Amino acid sequence: MGTSEVNAIEGGADYLVVAVSGALFILGLFANAALANRVYLNRAQWQRGIDKLVWRPWSLSHLSTILALLVLLSVVFGGATQFLLGLLAGEDKLDQPIQLVITGLVIQLATIVLIIGVLVYRRMTWSAAFDHPTHRAPQKLGTSIIYYLAVMPLVVLCAAASHAILNGIGVEPETQELFKDISKSMTPGMMVGSFILAAVGAPITEELLFRGIALPVTAKYIGTFPAVILVSLVFAIIHMNLASTLPLFVLAIGMSLAYIYSQSILVPIVMHACFNAINLLMFFLLQQEGLFEALLR
Repeated sequence: MGTSEVNAIEGGADYLVVAVSGALFILGLFANAALANRVYLNRAQWQRGIDKLVWRPWSLSHLSTILALLVLLSVVFGGATQFLLGLLAGEDKLDQPIQLVITGLVIQLATIVLIIGVLVYRRMTWSAAFDHPTHRAPQKLGTSIIYYLAVMPLVVLCAAASHAILNGIGVEPETQELFKDISKSMTPGMMVGSFILAAVGAPITEELLFRGIALPVTAKYIGTFPAVILVSLVFAIIHMNLASTLPLFVLAIGMSLAYIYSQSILVPIVMHACFNAINLLMFFLLQQEGLFEALLR
């Protein structure tokens, strides 16, 4: 492939990113208009959400116990999974990225089982711990999509600003580690596994931990909105990607506020899933050079 073809493909990739970002930005403006009207007509919902948040049955001891057990499970299950994969593969060694995705899925499943185990052991109901018992799932799903679209204009602007600032100071924005691993092994199995990891497992486990448990516990000590800032900042930092820190911080604030207002953990889970799924699907498309060759003909 010549230089002109490579430049054309890169231009097509840029066009796709701009087109999707622009569409999300415009849809987000409409979502914000609808959401502003809804919040204005139901202003008392904020106070009910704040009261519900601090009355969630989670305590600092619950949070510290879950985090300690999670670290232990990550070491044990991660090591055990790597060992078993090595035995099963035999001489046909599995690619490192595939091993990491499988290990990640196992750890995510173990995290969900751990949280459910704490609920059962402490005799907490799901609605008391994470949800609003009177809201139906279709209503929560529609609300989640509106909230996701509403936060995207600011996320898009922060992502563009973050890249511009890093480029301005001579720092090349790096791709997140998961995307680097996927790009090394773009097989159908790897793509499906990474999609489940990022668009299903990560939203469930991370939202249960951050919005579902850490946020109400922190709010009891420092207040609701300082807790939103602190938990969102930690959420952004642990992803360990400089270019993504600011947009992830804004996204996390949006998901936290959506959880408070809706009083349902399903809302930030769906928001998170939409964000990861769209980013991952765009990444898959950007890896398919033939797609841009076809678009540019």
